[in-house]
Amino acid sequence: MKANRKTYLIISGGVFVSAFIIYYYIKARRFVREKIRVPEPSSNSHLEELKSPLEEQKLSNPNPLDKFEEFQILMSEGISEGWDIVKDNPDLKVYKKITEFSPVAIIKAKILVNDTTPDDALFAIWNGEFRREWDNVLQDFKVIEKYSENNDVIYFYAASPFPSIISNREFIQHRKYKKDQNGILIVYWSAERDDIPIPQGWIRANTIISGYYIKSVEGGVELYFISQNDVKGKIPPNLINAVAPTKAMDWSRKFRRACALLKKKRLG
Repeated sequence: MKANRKTYLIISGGVFVSAFIIYYYIKARRFVREKIRVPEPSSNSHLEELKSPLEEQKLSNPNPLDKFEEFQILMSEGISEGWDIVKDNPDLKVYKKITEFSPVAIIKAKILVNDTTPDDALFAIWNGEFRREWDNVLQDFKVIEKYSENNDVIYFYAASPFPSIISNREFIQHRKYKKDQNGILIVYWSAERDDIPIPQGWIRANTIISGYYIKSVEGGVELYFISQNDVKGKIPPNLINAVAPTKAMDWSRKFRRACALLKKKRLG
């Protein structure tokens, strides 16, 4: 009798725990659906007039835009052209936008970094050895093909915090930069490389566009940051879109520390 009662209690406890887990799983799913909802592009005809210059160009021109040109258009767009404000501080502004071309949000940030130069900011971003020191998101960062000093193909992967649940994401990107009298523009986009196999269980992400624009301002630099990465797999785009702006904020903090570290190294 005691054994049967003990078995009954164990089964009852297991059922209770299972029900508790299921209840809170459903509750969490509802919270995500309600709180992290990304607006879908509207199909209303009267809103078509509100398309940004970039969207108009993509719709009217079947040929892809040069990535430098695409970045500059995105950088120059204002709030009225579909950008939502995520953060608005004097030294950090973050915006998010979804277009009809992809469910993946475009993230744009404007960062002020004191006491550094455009060339040092470029070095912190471009130099692989130094980038590995401060940007732990880029695992196994390396140049796999070099065309010139300012044009190459790079590889890195982003390690999953829960590899048994979420796969590692690897990236293969074209990378170019150019300088002019106004500043330095760096752009990235995915490179098709069938000769590089994808590790078993990993997923190769797609960088639609990413990059930085660096210009000198009084006391430091102003940096524009744009990122649109499709991580693919089964992670819902609305969840990625909700998390992406916080990653831009994290990156800006690390970048400021990197510029300070570089200055310290330069001074010896």
